[in-house]
Amino acid sequence: MTITKLPEDLPKDYMRKIILNVLQYVFFLGLGIFLIWYTTRHLSSDEISIMKTSLRNAHYLLVIPAMIFILAAHYSRALRWKILMEPQGFQPSNSNTFIAVILSYFFNLLVPRLGEVMKCTILARYEKTPVDKLIGTMVAERACDVICLLLVIFITIILQINVVGEYASVELRKLFMTKAGGFNTTKLLTIMGIFILAIVFFRYILSRFSHILIIEKIRKIIRGIWEG
Repeated sequence: MTITKLPEDLPKDYMRKIILNVLQYVFFLGLGIFLIWYTTRHLSSDEISIMKTSLRNAHYLLVIPAMIFILAAHYSRALRWKILMEPQGFQPSNSNTFIAVILSYFFNLLVPRLGEVMKCTILARYEKTPVDKLIGTMVAERACDVICLLLVIFITIILQINVVGEYASVELRKLFMTKAGGFNTTKLLTIMGIFILAIVFFRYILSRFSHILIIEKIRKIIRGIWEG
């Protein structure tokens, strides 16, 4: 058995990079195994048996189109994030932006919302962009998500007005009526206060990040609806 020796003139920095890369792969592999063990440690023998049966009978070919759609959705989020950076003069590569978005979901598994900060840190490291500027785009992203969510809710209410109306009437009675059949003023004032705070926060986001192109477009749309 012969042992291949490394060249003596091999740079120490190169060796250090190799060792760090190996340690990174080992760390993330071990972390993945730990997370699998952590999420399945409380399963009973019957549940494990059911899970094994499900894995044996699963149609794994269906995973391929599902993965394609999931990756396409994440890639579109990466492109949206890149568009938010363009008004600030940053042009990160699509690949680094996409990888940063994917890694953000991984870190969210460890600590909720940690991924939002980590994706800014990762992109700042490989694209030399200021983290504080990227955090501003992250806030703008969340504002866009809230607007899209409200739009979907509004469309759903319009299309399913009968179902939503009946459900809402029942829930509103539970929410605002006391057990004695009277009206609960405290709950009404609390909800109105939360609603007003949400409007104030939304207006703050629109004014604070008005230099971002998509926020400016949202402001124009809202202004046009209000004036129209």
